[in-house]
Amino acid sequence: MGIKNKKKFIYITIAILVNVVLWQNCGPSFEANSDFSVINIQDNDSTSPLTDNNSNNNPNDNNVTPPNNNDNSQPGNSFKVGFISPTFQSHYNTSTGELICNNPSSELEFNVTNKLSRSQLKDTLNEILGIKIDVDTYYPRQITENIFTGTNEVVFEDGLFLQLLKFSQVVADAFIGQLSNNSVWPCDLSDQCYRNIINNVPFYMYRRPLTTQENASVQKITSVQAANNAQKTEVIRNLIQYLITSPQFLLKNHNKLAAANIRNLDVYEYASKMSFFLKNSSPSIDLLNKIKSEEITSKAQLVSYARNLLNDKLTVDRLSYHFFGRWLKFDVDLGAPGEFDKQKISNLANVQFDRVKEAIQQNRSISSLITGQNSLLTSKYFAYKTFHTEKDSSPVNRGTYVLANIACFQLPNLSPATESAIEAVSNSDGFPVNGNNLEVLEFHRSQAQCAACHNYIDPLAIGLERFDAYGNYRESYPNGSKIEFNQKLAGQSYSSAADFNRILASTADYKACFTEHLHKSFMTTPGHKFKPCFNKSIFSQGDATGLKDIIINTLNSDNFATVKKPSY
Repeated sequence: MGIKNKKKFIYITIAILVNVVLWQNCGPSFEANSDFSVINIQDNDSTSPLTDNNSNNNPNDNNVTPPNNNDNSQPGNSFKVGFISPTFQSHYNTSTGELICNNPSSELEFNVTNKLSRSQLKDTLNEILGIKIDVDTYYPRQITENIFTGTNEVVFEDGLFLQLLKFSQVVADAFIGQLSNNSVWPCDLSDQCYRNIINNVPFYMYRRPLTTQENASVQKITSVQAANNAQKTEVIRNLIQYLITSPQFLLKNHNKLAAANIRNLDVYEYASKMSFFLKNSSPSIDLLNKIKSEEITSKAQLVSYARNLLNDKLTVDRLSYHFFGRWLKFDVDLGAPGEFDKQKISNLANVQFDRVKEAIQQNRSISSLITGQNSLLTSKYFAYKTFHTEKDSSPVNRGTYVLANIACFQLPNLSPATESAIEAVSNSDGFPVNGNNLEVLEFHRSQAQCAACHNYIDPLAIGLERFDAYGNYRESYPNGSKIEFNQKLAGQSYSSAADFNRILASTADYKACFTEHLHKSFMTTPGHKFKPCFNKSIFSQGDATGLKDIIINTLNSDNFATVKKPSY
């Protein structure tokens, strides 16, 4: 693997130290023809200690497929099937309600090697080094972009490499400055604790045993004679900077090569993938020690370890924030300033955050997130996310939010011609200028220029009309007209928000959208597509499958536990 910047300067190693001599003599070689040898523990090994023997079809602007409002909900293998949009229909046998899963192995993808995100870097430094770093300040956002070319090079924009070096200095200074009271590596620089740091930190930072070549490079730093505290401090500083700037630390999903096209992840690879998925950070020192001592040697044991993690508050907090928060979009508002309807926006977002955490802890189904009294869709936070004007609710904002985030269906961008046509409809003689939302929506559906989109939007918005612009329950509009409706969604009728939420939660789209986001959270392959076999495997108990069970089923799936050989 080579490293270069856009001016074609070829660096021997990504790990650069302040000391030029160390830079020249200690760097792990990432040669252009090394075939990732620096990250291979056992080249050409197709066996694995983890072997246990015991996208969306969005319509074009001018060709929106109308929704199917016929009652096609039939008993299936896992759940009754009803559809909101055409996105996932091709993956189902609509006469039986079963997902079509003919070839599970065809869903397996190769892991794209990418860099730790800012949040993963922050959590990992806290997990492994016991320090808290303001990553947003010191780690340039450009570095978090995927710099892996897909061949054998790591590419940096001009100047970013030096910024990475500066960041490594910040980390090293923080680690050394906090040694005496470090929660993970408390050290008074006695020979015993000094040796403990230089001998063991590389293993935890790389999340696996070092290769012979890697060990030799590290030893060129750590074998320097250190007779006093100042010299020991300098060795530790150089070691931390070296590790922080190394690809072995910065990159995740870099798997050892194997002759087989598809193989099981080895125990260290699986542990790393599992930890970033559940906790957004490197495997803990405890877990890595258990693997190193061979207390844990198989996938089954790692899944058992994960079950215990799902009872841990920190794990549930991070999983709720980094997966569910990003999916349902409340993560960005947990620390947001400002108020909405005299309530702090951050408090409204935290209500949703707590609701997800509670659902995981109690092993509730995903349906519980959008049904019941505390449904996301009838919450004040949802009103804030879809707010348009204080005069009244915005059915278009609400419907498009549900389409995009609950059903994974994006309506097309409107062309200038379509926008002009819509404006003409709003200015037409028959338009209900003083009508309520239901009357305006009905008129739009009656117009060919508007119906194609409104036939998708309206069934996902009308059910929430008894909640005003601020999310407060109401029985009538400001003009006194009663809010009454009898609407169909996915072939079923509803006349209340409760029925609407229940039907929405039962649709194939909701489960498929959840599954698609879930798969993307641990696989970052470009051109990601829906995985029906994976969907079928994680909902092992149909609608009733609890969130903890879904996570465990995910860890047990071939989609998670195997790796496909890259095509390059």
